[in-house]
Amino acid sequence: MNAQPKWKAIANIGDVGVLDYGAIFVLVDTTGQYDPEIEWLDVEDDDGKRRYTVYRFTLDPCTWINGILSDNPFHPDQPAWFSAHLATLARNSDMSVAELVALFCSDDPVKRALAWREVALYQGVNCLDPDPLTQLKLWELKRRYRTKKFRAEGTHV
Repeated sequence: MNAQPKWKAIANIGDVGVLDYGAIFVLVDTTGQYDPEIEWLDVEDDDGKRRYTVYRFTLDPCTWINGILSDNPFHPDQPAWFSAHLATLARNSDMSVAELVALFCSDDPVKRALAWREVALYQGVNCLDPDPLTQLKLWELKRRYRTKKFRAEGTHV
């Protein structure tokens, strides 16, 4: 039987002003049973009224074999769904394709998160989580992000 995950933020690769500008938390399961994830808080400010949306998705590890970037561990010969856009993703992030591929294939969840962030920025984060948490209130977010699991260094809530 698998243990339930116990998530802990190890980094915030988004803004330090979490509730004002949003955040991109890199989460790891301290039980070691589940792959790392991103929790992405998007803050929209329309006419002074803020709307908060929380997206969450797995940081799937990728492989690079024979020039194919794959996110499928069972079929590494099948390209990742976004791989046709690698050159554009790399250019948008001021990296070479080789640097971006290295991030996707990294064992370091923070490095992998940097790569997946580029996919989310290019394709839309809703492509990675089509069913986000919406209509959250500020007090709910304060309660959520002031917990111990979201105390990543450099994060201010």
